[in-house]
Amino acid sequence: MGRYLVQSLASLFAQDYPNIQVLVRDGGSRDETIRLLEKYGTLLQWVSQPDGGPAHALRAGFAEARGSILAWLNADDILEPRAVRRAVEIFESQPGLVAVYGEGVWIDEAGVVLGRYPTQDYTPGLLATDCFICQPACFFRAEAYRKAGGIDPGLSCSFDYDLWLRLSKLGPFLHVHEPFAQSRMYAANKSLRQRDVVYREGMKLLRRHYGYVPYHWVHSYTCYRIDGRDQFFQPIRPSRYTHLRSLPAGLWWNRGKPVRYMSEWLSHTMLRPLVARFSKSGYGRRG
Repeated sequence: MGRYLVQSLASLFAQDYPNIQVLVRDGGSRDETIRLLEKYGTLLQWVSQPDGGPAHALRAGFAEARGSILAWLNADDILEPRAVRRAVEIFESQPGLVAVYGEGVWIDEAGVVLGRYPTQDYTPGLLATDCFICQPACFFRAEAYRKAGGIDPGLSCSFDYDLWLRLSKLGPFLHVHEPFAQSRMYAANKSLRQRDVVYREGMKLLRRHYGYVPYHWVHSYTCYRIDGRDQFFQPIRPSRYTHLRSLPAGLWWNRGKPVRYMSEWLSHTMLRPLVARFSKSGYGRRG
């Protein structure tokens, strides 16, 4: 990620809030990452050594963080100007909040905007259906993070979703309709490169936290398993066949609640023409 690192760090140092501690955890990169980090001197603290993956590195970094508000930025993402100050202001004005998240956009390798990240306003239980929070646009209280148990180092891809699920049980989140971050999407990024892992981890988390995996998760995963499309640059292709295949798959994932899943599956049988029409226009793409 060395080729993106300068932009990512520049977006941090351009923030107009003064009290920011910048910690960088690197898994032993062999590109230009180390040379670039050395140029920043005392502006940041960095460690470069083999680790157990992103979640393990984040957990180690947060253990060293001194601030009362935490967030993380992947090396290929960008923070919007004033995002930190706005998050701090909101936390100070609403002491009961556990997390604050803003709007995000997807950008490509060259930084060209691909579209709006599909964030939604927060309501209790909504996370039980989807992960609608743009990770680099989310800030959370350190106290709540530690109370929730921190990042799960055993997860490979969905550790952000897992953290939101656990934090949401401690208090409310607030969605701010202001630009906070840019999330980079390209064929080689982790979300698209490890699509199977993203789905399986996400569905296991839903079973763990809520005991149920919604139809659209099962059906989207079924589509991916059949055609291998990334469902971002290559939009999802639902069909009668994928719908039928999602029945046994969904009953397996929801083997403790077969009646509930069967009922949801049947409701989508009646809505199939509408779902297919939305999909052709790009509806339902996941990042």
